[in-house]
Amino acid sequence: VNDKNLATELPLLRVCGSASENPHMRAFWASTISFFLAFFGWFALTPVALEVATSIGICENQLFPPEKFPTRPAYLTYKDLTSGLTY
Repeated sequence: VNDKNLATELPLLRVCGSASENPHMRAFWASTISFFLAFFGWFALTPVALEVATSIGICENQLFPPEKFPTRPAYLTYKDLTSGLTY
């Protein structure tokens, strides 16, 4: 860091050091880790959440039975396998 507080080098693997010695790399790694966590939380946990909800018995068919709620958007395109009628 020079006297104008600008980075003069890009040491990617130097994560230790004080805030006055290494402020730009701390910001770089903090934003990189934050982006990874946001990406992971947005895309990777959604399929897992559906599997967990099904395994503990909380799925949409159990919370809202098609017989009582026939106009829910999730049921409008499904057909009953025995009769062939749509819900």
